[in-house]
Amino acid sequence: TNSGVELSKGGDRSESKTINHSISSIPGSDVQARMENLREYKKQLQAES
Repeated sequence: TNSGVELSKGGDRSESKTINHSISSIPGSDVQARMENLREYKKQLQAES
């Protein structure tokens, strides 16, 4: 995925690495839910800018 790249655009590259690491260490269903949250978050960021 490119979620890490999108998040690093927000400024904190180390934070995006942490998020990617946590995604890789949780069950698949949780990954799906978290990716949905990331998509909603990115939509909100784009709407604000």
